Formats: sequence, C-alpha cells, structure tokens
Amino acid sequence: MPSIKAYSGFIAFLLVSTSLYAAPNNSLGLGRVGKIEVSLSQIRLEGRRDTQQIVVTGIVNGEPRDITDKVQFDVPEQGAVRIREGRVEAVRDGKGDIVIRIGNRTLRLPYTVSHYTKPAPIRFTTETLAILTKQGCSTGSCHGSPHGKGGFSLSLFGYDARIDRISLTRDGFNRRINGIEPLESLLIKKPLLAVPHVGGKRLRKTDIGYAVLRDWIAEGASTELSTVSCDRITLTPSAGRVLEGDFKAQQIGVTAQFSDGRVRDVTPIATYTSSHPAVADVTPDGKIIAKGRGQASISVRYLDKLESIFITVVEPIAGFVWKPVQEYNSVDRLVNAKLRQLKYLPSETCSDSEFLRRLYLDLTGLLPEVDTTRQFLKDASLDKRAKKIKALLASEEYARFWALKKADLMRVSPRQLSEERAGRFSAWLVDSLRQDTPYDQFTRTLLTAQGLEAKNPSANYFLGIRSQEERTEMTAQIFMGTRVECAKCHNHPFENWTMRDYYRIAAVFARTKADSGRVQLASVGEVLHPTTGEKMLPWGRLPNSFELQDRREVFARWLTDPANPFFARVEVNRIWADLMGRGVVEPIDDFRSSNPPSNVPLLDYLAGEFVKSVYSRKHILSLICNSQTYQRSTRTNAFNKDDTMLFSHAKPRLLTAEQLKDAIGGATRGLLPASSLPQRIEEVHTALTAHYNTLAPKFESWLTEAEATLKQASIRQNAWRVRVAAAITAPNRTLKEAGITGIPTLSSGEGWIRRPDYLEQIQNSLPIADTVVNEDYSLTTLARHIFSDKPRTIRISWSAEMARLWLNGKPLTPDPVQGERQIVLPLVSGENTLLIQVATTANRAQFTYRIVDPSSDMTVGEDKERRLTAAVNEVLAASVASRTPEQVQELRNFYQTDSVARTLLQRIASMNMRMDYATQRPYPELSGFTTTFGQPQRDTACTCERQNSPTLLQALELLNGQTAYARAAEGARFYSKQSDPALIEEFYLAALSRFPSEKERATASKYLSKRANNREQAVMDFLWAVINTQEFLFQH
Repeated sequence: MPSIKAYSGFIAFLLVSTSLYAAPNNSLGLGRVGKIEVSLSQIRLEGRRDTQQIVVTGIVNGEPRDITDKVQFDVPEQGAVRIREGRVEAVRDGKGDIVIRIGNRTLRLPYTVSHYTKPAPIRFTTETLAILTKQGCSTGSCHGSPHGKGGFSLSLFGYDARIDRISLTRDGFNRRINGIEPLESLLIKKPLLAVPHVGGKRLRKTDIGYAVLRDWIAEGASTELSTVSCDRITLTPSAGRVLEGDFKAQQIGVTAQFSDGRVRDVTPIATYTSSHPAVADVTPDGKIIAKGRGQASISVRYLDKLESIFITVVEPIAGFVWKPVQEYNSVDRLVNAKLRQLKYLPSETCSDSEFLRRLYLDLTGLLPEVDTTRQFLKDASLDKRAKKIKALLASEEYARFWALKKADLMRVSPRQLSEERAGRFSAWLVDSLRQDTPYDQFTRTLLTAQGLEAKNPSANYFLGIRSQEERTEMTAQIFMGTRVECAKCHNHPFENWTMRDYYRIAAVFARTKADSGRVQLASVGEVLHPTTGEKMLPWGRLPNSFELQDRREVFARWLTDPANPFFARVEVNRIWADLMGRGVVEPIDDFRSSNPPSNVPLLDYLAGEFVKSVYSRKHILSLICNSQTYQRSTRTNAFNKDDTMLFSHAKPRLLTAEQLKDAIGGATRGLLPASSLPQRIEEVHTALTAHYNTLAPKFESWLTEAEATLKQASIRQNAWRVRVAAAITAPNRTLKEAGITGIPTLSSGEGWIRRPDYLEQIQNSLPIADTVVNEDYSLTTLARHIFSDKPRTIRISWSAEMARLWLNGKPLTPDPVQGERQIVLPLVSGENTLLIQVATTANRAQFTYRIVDPSSDMTVGEDKERRLTAAVNEVLAASVASRTPEQVQELRNFYQTDSVARTLLQRIASMNMRMDYATQRPYPELSGFTTTFGQPQRDTACTCERQNSPTLLQALELLNGQTAYARAAEGARFYSKQSDPALIEEFYLAALSRFPSEKERATASKYLSKRANNREQAVMDFLWAVINTQEFLFQH
C-alpha cells in the first residue's frame, strides 16, 4: 500500500487541529458550536489509491461533537482531489486547498497529490489480509477457525501471513485464484454468492474489499511477505464520545504506524464492530450511528492491532427530572454522575433490616443472629451502619468467608492438594485477610513462593497448578483480569494480547518446579515460541531477564507496580462485583478495550484509593459498603427498572450454595452461631481436662500393665531413626555401591533423627534433601532395632520407590528393588538392627512398612483400638530410673489419648477449622446440596465455574431434599417449645432479619392453631414454608 507522508506535527492520540473562532452558529441545533477542530493540518497523498479521512469536531456547550457530516467541503472543479463524506481521494497530481464551510465560517486545509500515475500494486500483508478480515473470511466462525471451513483454512484475523499465502495460492489445486480471469476466482465469486457459499453473502461490488481482491488477483496475486510490520494504530477521536440530540453520529479515522516509520490512513480497510449494536452501530466505513440509550464499545481492528472507542448514547426520557439524592462519599458522586447523564433515577436507601441482612451475607456469608438484629433495629444512632461495617470487617467470619472467595480462584481443594495442604493454604489466605495484608505484598509473596509448603503455605499456589500453561493462564486471569489462553495458539481475537505475550508470561514460570510439597527453582528452563522457535524473553520489561534466577520476582514487581494498568483495577472490580452482584467490568476476569468499564471514572477512583491505602482490601470494602450506592433498595422506579449495569438499584442475588446451607442451618437452629465457637471450644477443652483428671490416678496402674505386656511380647520394635544423606543422580548405582559395612550406634549416631510419628501400615512422608532439584533423587536411610525373644523368622512388607535392605549388617536385597515388596527377616535372639536405604524423587517421597507375620500388635486396658506404638514400646523397655521427664510425658500423653480424648480432640479440631460451616471451612464440602446450588469444584480460576442461576434441580432439592427437610425437623423441635407469637417473631428475625408484618403474624398463627394436635409437624411446615420464599433464598 503506498505510504502517506504525515504532517511533521502529527501526534498520535491527539487531534492536531486548526481552529477558527467566530460568531456562534446555532443552525446545527443543541446549543452553540464554538471552537472547530479538524483532525489534520494538511493532506499529502502519494499515489492514486491513497485516501485520507477528515474528522471535523465542534465544541457544543463545552463538549466535543462530530460535525463531519454537517459541514460543507468545497474543492475547485480542476482540483486534484474529491471528497466523499469527509474522505479525501486523489484525482490527479496537483495541490490546492480544501475549503471547509460551516455557517459563516470557513477553514482552508492544504493538500498535495503526487505520483498519481505511478503503479501502486496491492500489498498482500497489509491490504489483502486486512480485507479478508474485514469481509469476515478469517474470523473464528469462518475460515479462521482452527480447522477452517469447507477445506479452506486461514489464520485467525490474518495473524500468520505464511499460512495464508499457501491457503490462498497453493491449496485446493490453486482453484481459489484465477489470474487470467480474476472475476472468475472463487475468492470473489463465493462471497458474492455467484456460486453457492455456506457463509452467505460477504461481498458486494461496491465494497472496498471487492476492488482490493479484484486488483490484487489481476496484478498477479503477489504473496510477498513484507518485513515491515504494523506497530500500532491510532483512532480519531482517541477519547470516548457522547452522542445526543442533533449529534447522533461519529466518524472514526484510523491511521497505522509501521515499523519503517511510515504512517498510513487505513480507515477504509479496517474492521469495525460494536459491543452493543442496539446502542451504537458502526458502518464498514467507520461511521458510528446512535441507536438507543446506553453505552457501547466500538472496536477497530487492523491486522493484529486492536483499539476501541467508548460511546455513550443519551436520549431524552419523557418525564425524567433528576432528583438530588444523598451522597455519602465519592463512590456515590461518580455513580450518580453517570446515572444523571443517562437519565436513570436511583432507588431509595434500603431499610435497616435489609441492610443488616445484606451486609452480614456479603461480609461474613452468614445471617445475623436474632439478638444482633433486635439490637440493630432498636438502635437509633445515625452512625450504626458505619459501626456495623467496621465491626464485621474486624471479625473472624469476614476473614474466613472472603478467604473462601480467593480459595475458589486458587483451586484450594483436596482434589488439587491433599487435605493437609489445602488446610494450610486456606489458613494462610485467612490470615492475610485477617491481618489485611497489603494486596501487593500478598501477591508478591504468592508468586515468588518457594521451599516446603509446610513452612511456606503460599507455595501451594504452584503445587495446585503444576503445568506451565495453567500457571500462565491462571495468574493472568486472577491478577490481570485477562483470559490470555486465547493467545496460546493465535493472537487474541478481541484484544492486543499476542502469542508472543502468552509465551513471554509462560517463560516467567519456566524454571519453577513444584512437587511433593516443595517449590524449587531450576537453573535452566526456557520457553520457545511454537511457531518461530524463538527463545522468549520473560515478561517483566528487563533485557537481562534471561540471566535472573527467579524471573517471577521481576514479573511480580511489574505486576504490582502502581502504574500497572491491570493489577489494582482487577482486584477492586472483583470486590465491587462481590458486593454489588456485577462488576464495573463484566465479566470480572475479562478486561479488554473491547469490554470497557460501565463507569470508567468510578473504576479509576477505586483503583486510586486502593493504591493510596497501600492496597488495603478492607479500605475498599468499607468505602463501598458505606456508600448509598451499596445501601440502595432492590425496589426500582419507573426510570431505573431497565438498568442492569449502572448500579441505580441493588441487584437481588440468589444466595450462594455455602450461604444457603448455612442460612438454613442457622435459621432453624441446627447450626449454632459462629460467634459461639470460642465458648463452645472452651467447653470441650474443659471436658477434655476433666477427662484427663479422671484418667490421671490410673496412670501408674496402666503403666505397670503396659510394662508387663511388653515383657511377655515375643517381638518389639523401637522407633525409626532417619537420616537424610544427599541428593543423588544415579540411584541404582548409589544403592548398589552404598558400601555400608558397619551398623551405626543408633542411640548416639550423628545425624540420626528419632521419628516416633512414623507408624506402621500408613504412608509416612520422607524428608527430601535440600539440594534436590529437577529429577534428582533424595537418598534417605531408615534404621530401627527389632527385639526377639528367640531366634525366629518374621515376614515384613514395605513400599518405596527404590530401596535396599540390610539386617544385622548383611544385605537382604543384593540389588535395589522398587515398589511394594515382602521379605523374610531371620532374627537372632535379642537385638536386631534393620537398615533400609531409600531413594525417592520429590513427588514420591513416601515409605510404608509393617510386620506381616507374626503379629506384633500389643494393646493395654479396655481400649482395644489403641495399639502400643514402637516409640512407646521403646520407652517402656527402658528402666524406670533411666527414663527422662520427656519420656515419661510421652508415655502419659499416649495413655491419656484414649477413644474419649480422641473424640474430644477431633471435635476441637473440627470447630477450630469450622468444618460445620460451609462459608467458613477451609475447603469445599462438595455435598449433593452444595453442588446442586452451584458450588464450584475449584478446577479452574474462572468465576464462571460457580453457577448462580436458579435451576429446576435446586427447586426439587428444596422441596424434597434431605438437607432442608432435616434442618426444618431440627428447627421444629427447637421452636415448638415456644408460644406461637414468640416462635413466629423469632423465626422471622432469624431467617429474614425483620419482624413479621401483622398479616404474616395472623396467617402463621391461624395455621399453627388449626394444627395444634400435631404441633411439631405444624411448626416444621411453617419453617419449611419460610425458607422456600424468595425473600429467604435471595440476597436483597
């Protein structure tokens, strides 16, 4: 495509204008047209196919309005150019002035045309491919799909010219191009529907695309691949515009900046799409036409570059008068400004009961307790709402419930991690919210985590997402609000993310190795571009990133920089969506220029507050909750009933699966209030202490019996001793040539660690050498004494990745053995020393052992489920005089932990982990009830995994399910003890956070009195009826 030499004063993203001031002109309607701006200072066209779009802007009542279609363009008959709807086209070589007239004002725009007679062939990479995108041929729904259509495949939006040149001129026996008769080419005839075409009519003879394809084929269909690429495109106007009144159109001008420094007007061959055509549509020539009230994003694509302009369409609404509403903070001011502009009248403030229930569900996931509701409704102080917000943000319930939201995104689940690891990761997330850890610090800690997860729980982020691709996509989705997986195989179809960007982010995690509870950094590891084979520079903007050992630190610094366009906005948008039911950007993890915020100033303000508060999540939550916007009623008025995205009223939302389960339990009193947990835990501790005191006097008698039992045993074992040697790279050779000729003295051997927690018949986790990386093995030595009352043989089994055994210094396995095995041990009378050397990789660092025959189990007392452990036997075998205080305490601890104590300890652990509360527990319960109501499996980082829409299965679950029925039955037993007026009021307060109306009282009383002969069933019916109401099931 011939170049256009741009005026030297041209600056991208600005209107370089020539201005004219004169008397006001009111002939255009809608106020005064003051300053007039023209997008160009002069025009220079080189070649007959060069064109240039003029955009004329008038300032009307202080606002820019497009008047391109309202001005008159005059060119002398002998001029070298002609103008069609503001588009300047060359006619012949020459120069002159274009006269722009508006009323009694004129403006002259100089032009020059040169090289009109010089050949100007169509360029394949910058024109032909752009037209194939514009006509829809290379889109994802047509030939740009992964497998093409009808045997014809193009790269998506022309991102790979090498593929397209083959498809167009080589594939299909070269039948798509007819160089002798260009108009007989299938590339033209099919989209014209001159021959059948599944894709329908895509081309007309009046289209610019028709001329480009016809001329390209006629010129020989050159597919030369240019070394010049498009660096960026610039739109005129660059900022969003408002269309209203007499100004319902906006012309767009598009210029492309190329790598060789040239600037070209590409307005005719760019592709235009609207996010909401019912609000604002756009013509193939780039003219935006207002259609209806609202906001829309107009996306402009040229080759692999995409930019957008935000359009607001304002229309008069009959009877609308803005009524001033109380504004509590800047959130309200910014929300109301947008509402006033688009003529939506905000709803009134919600009632105290609605506010309290909403706030508790939003911040804690739980319903407020009855006493709390009574006190709040009775309180007449003006600041009671602000106080309640502050109190809940300081509560443990808040920290746990909002940790659940983050855990959903980070896949904290035994499905991805073990229960222990999921619990530790969840506890870390809870603590970060409890302490209000600055979100930038939280993110850096998470993304640079390494070491053992038991010591650094944030390492579970990588342990739960092990593949490099998942880490790339999940990190981008959570922290950048970008679904970058679209750029894995091709450039992102709706944003400027390219394949290069995807693999640069992937390179950040190329050296991160995570397995068997440990995250480590490898010394090598690169990512190659799948198409070009290029070694990708890790994302982070540092040229020496290849040499940095931990590339994640560079990426994390870039990500959390206050200037980052994503980080702060993505998180405040998530918080806003969690509170308001919809994000300012929606979907909340789909930030892109073609999906702009519904209120840009609001999102910018929240992000700025987030940064200023040192990334305090509690500050943003408090700011939003204290706004009148958050506290608005769900009840709409005649002027906002159609609003779905501007927050003129609260949005009713179905309770989440966890909220609903806890709400039913809490309202029916089957689930005690979470606030009572500290007291209940203390009560169990008291019971445990009392049980210990009951056992204490019997300790000596138990000890005597245990010692006697041990003396009668034919076989006993001491606790394992473990020693980690080092990392090895050749386990077979190392084990075979271990050269262990002497048995260490286990009681005093240097480096041995006693492991009383290593028990028989369970998988015991082995320590890993600190130097283990990649696929290295860790060499671990285990040793124990086995005592026999006489020479005998016993049979043992063990399981390990690779092991070799010695007994009393003699090898039992000449060669290393793998997996689960059994072997006979020839014991001598007295002490025998068993030594096992194990080689394990990091992901299989486990060891299992047991004596198969004869049984070595020993029990003492009435608790036959509790067997004496090897560690206890070892202490019992020592003389009373030689036992240390620590050993005596070890015996006492074992004795006290009987079945009763174990039950009490398990109850304490369960209450500490809040396992009974779906909104508070460390990982999902995934019961039939919660999955029916949309609880996510935590398989992805997408919020879409949680289903919040009502379904038929949910209705059936509430009507016939065991969960609701059992809770209602429990509640009936509790409430039936109260009088009718008391239970009606109590349950309304518990379930709906309000007092019943007189009509509701009368209806319920009448029902209960009629069924007094079966009161418990009548009460159950009443409870069941209330929990099936929309008022209970929805957050409002």
